[in-house]
Amino acid sequence: TDKVEIHLVNWSGSLYGQALQCQLDNRIRSLIQFESIAELRAQIERDVNQCASHTRRILDGMRGVRQQND
Repeated sequence: TDKVEIHLVNWSGSLYGQALQCQLDNRIRSLIQFESIAELRAQIERDVNQCASHTRRILDGMRGVRQQND
């Protein structure tokens, strides 16, 4: 079975045991083995920043389409 890890930015709470449906839009990177917790944390920060930038581009595009349709 293939597995993915999903990080929900700005989410507070627990979803363990809950069904979660998501749509995969973009792959950030392949699996990496980290030598330390500090390296892992730094990579997670880069990943979150990359996802935030990607999400902003999508939302900006959606806003542009909405404005054209108004």
